[in-house]
Amino acid sequence: MTALALLARGVQAQPASPFDEVGRFYVQNFGPEDYGGHTQNWAITQAPNGLSYIANSEGVLEYDGVSWHLIPVSNRSIGRSLATDDQGRVFVGAVGELGYLASDSSGRMRYVSLVEHIPEGDRTFADIWSIDDTGDGLYFRTYERLFRWNGRAMKVWRPEQRFLQSFGVRDTLYVQQTGIGLMRMDDDALRMAPGGGLFQGPGTRI
Repeated sequence: MTALALLARGVQAQPASPFDEVGRFYVQNFGPEDYGGHTQNWAITQAPNGLSYIANSEGVLEYDGVSWHLIPVSNRSIGRSLATDDQGRVFVGAVGELGYLASDSSGRMRYVSLVEHIPEGDRTFADIWSIDDTGDGLYFRTYERLFRWNGRAMKVWRPEQRFLQSFGVRDTLYVQQTGIGLMRMDDDALRMAPGGGLFQGPGTRI
């Protein structure tokens, strides 16, 4: 009993350290009532001017550190993926839509669709799950299509089954195909990456 009392007194007597808070991140949470969008958010990116953009189930949210602005996509679908290119332009992947953000005459950011640049036979697609920026353009990946926008034209690749995952490494696109494995873009053709056959199973994740 005496020992416990002394221990308790010793703990209470220790002064608070002025460094207790050093290294701790400041975290602030935002709910739908704060940002004025859906409860689901799918991706985030930041523009060179410091503004943050969040892919939301009602479009794209813009946050300047004080206020929020919801930017709908052309077909009012879910914002799924985002990427900022080396010019600072924010690209958007949605459901059946892909494009970028640009300021209008009033200086507000608006969504600009790139669907009209897609060949007519490939304009029906679902979710753009990821956007990868490489040296030869931006790749928008769905399960059924892979689109590349180089600033002038859109090129399309179709999988034998499904495109599962994709990512850019040193300006080269790598994409996983069900039943085939991990492939990489080489001279506008998807070729098997070294050891890529290890990732051909539908349950295999990279």
